[in-house]
Amino acid sequence: MRVRLRHAVDADHIAAIDNVTRRLTTNKKRPATVGFFFALGHSTVVVVVCGLLALPSQNLRHAVRTAESSGGVLGATISGSFLIAIAVINSFLLRRQLQSWKEQSRYGEHEHTVAGICMTCCPGMFNGITAPWQMYPVGIAFGLGFDTSSEVAVLAMVGLSHSLEHPVFIMLLPLMFLAGMCFIDTINGVLMALVYGSGADGSMQRLYYNMFLTATSAAIAFTVGSLELLGVFATQEGLNGGCWKVIVELNNNFEIVGMFIIIFFLTSAATAFFCFKFAFPGGKVPGKQSDT
Repeated sequence: MRVRLRHAVDADHIAAIDNVTRRLTTNKKRPATVGFFFALGHSTVVVVVCGLLALPSQNLRHAVRTAESSGGVLGATISGSFLIAIAVINSFLLRRQLQSWKEQSRYGEHEHTVAGICMTCCPGMFNGITAPWQMYPVGIAFGLGFDTSSEVAVLAMVGLSHSLEHPVFIMLLPLMFLAGMCFIDTINGVLMALVYGSGADGSMQRLYYNMFLTATSAAIAFTVGSLELLGVFATQEGLNGGCWKVIVELNNNFEIVGMFIIIFFLTSAATAFFCFKFAFPGGKVPGKQSDT
């Protein structure tokens, strides 16, 4: 659960949903399902690859049995380190967004950008999109990256190691991945559609919401990554007293952390959106100078 929820709010997803929602709203289209189709396409890669891995293979099963004892530690270490790296990257993105916020507050509004790796490499990817369903192939393209490959590897190892006699059960994990991705990215898309369709004429409200998403992504990634790495350290060193016991228990019951992440995201998203809407009517910051 932690991987799919974290991945749903990374910088590339925010940028993709934001850019396409803005374009469709400008063209008088209904963009509320942009996030859903994007997540559906992205998750398709994971589901298909895991489906191939679920096919009967004695060599694959033997490899999983051999790696089972060390795979948990290795997978948690890789996943935790990757999440920390994501948190650091999003922290730098948040710093850039804060600078843009200050500039717009002082000198007037202009369009902002929130770009991750895919957005930087392929800035024109969204030019031909005229309907939300066209985000499905874009999601597939995003799903071919390194981060998704690592997610597939973790899902495959966990699924096969716990269902060697019934490998079809491995499909439960990618299907849960799909559900989590669609849930969060659909919320992202709907809220962004509300922002663009609210009648606000400026980009301050959109920038504010993007800052929230980036900060949320960084906080979730840092928290979960730290828990994983500390859990590996505690397990390897045999630490089981005080706070270490809590950390180990959380690592053994990460669905609890996942539920808190869902509650945190929904609550903070609603709070951030409505606080800005009431504090800055029309999406404008009081007292800023207009660019005339």
